[in-house]
Amino acid sequence: MKRYIFVFAILSAAVFTYAKPIPPKPSFRYDWCDQLPIPENATYVYTRGEGEGATKPEALDRAILQVLNATQDRLGKGVNTREIHDALVSGKEYTVESRTMRIPVNKVCEFYKQDPKTHRWTAYILCQVANSAIEEYEFEPCQVCLNDSIFKARMARYNKAIADSIQEVKNAQKREDGLALVESFFIPGLGQMMKGSAHNKQSWMIEGGSTLAAEVVLFSIGAGTYLGAKKQESISNQWGIDYDTYTSAIKKKKALLGTSYAFFGLAVVAHGVNLYRAYTLRENKNIAFYPAIIPTADQSFAYGLGATIKF
Repeated sequence: MKRYIFVFAILSAAVFTYAKPIPPKPSFRYDWCDQLPIPENATYVYTRGEGEGATKPEALDRAILQVLNATQDRLGKGVNTREIHDALVSGKEYTVESRTMRIPVNKVCEFYKQDPKTHRWTAYILCQVANSAIEEYEFEPCQVCLNDSIFKARMARYNKAIADSIQEVKNAQKREDGLALVESFFIPGLGQMMKGSAHNKQSWMIEGGSTLAAEVVLFSIGAGTYLGAKKQESISNQWGIDYDTYTSAIKKKKALLGTSYAFFGLAVVAHGVNLYRAYTLRENKNIAFYPAIIPTADQSFAYGLGATIKF
């Protein structure tokens, strides 16, 4: 009967932590990311840039720098990039200065993507750059960006898919945190083992094994001193003992009880810390351990811990 209860508990935990596979994130790029628009006149050309960074401004600066580098390669002359970000904030149209010329640049449109795992931003930018061979330039209105309702709809679907993907990851983490809490409640350190760890971070053996060992030691000392106190109590309750033996037994009983309660209290505190760590621990799973049930040849079940290792 106990075996069936244990198997049912393990299966319930497996159902509790079951996470639906996260659907792949859709790929979204405006058409101008792959094919540049055709200029309306010969006074300018279209140039696109792409940049990645920890923040939106950093990603945008790198995208603009790519535009300027492309312009520099096309013209064969160096350009000045000191005021890229300030010029972008102050207005859409600005001028890139080189030693021998001024190159008008007009930012047509831009959009951003954020990786839900790394939280890094990718910026895409489309610019109109004046053709240096012509003194007069005239930037024509461009209709390939956010003004197009089709692109707005595509962007909305993309943002919703990203939000759903992030929420699915959070839900899976909550289920994993819940199981880790339950496992560490009954077996200290098991939740940390299930969460796993990276090779260059705190090892699961140190995190889980030391937790289990500490709680066992604290509880064992508390139980041992409590039993010692009970033994002294039985001595004090004997008939016919002398007064010195009685008072000595009473003193030892009180001291052992105090020690026992202190170690039981430390064990409870350690268990609370263990549960907190099991619930909040978040590391890369290069190695992890899970409850496992394996059918055997005699049509019964073998249960224990299973290991997953990421190569």
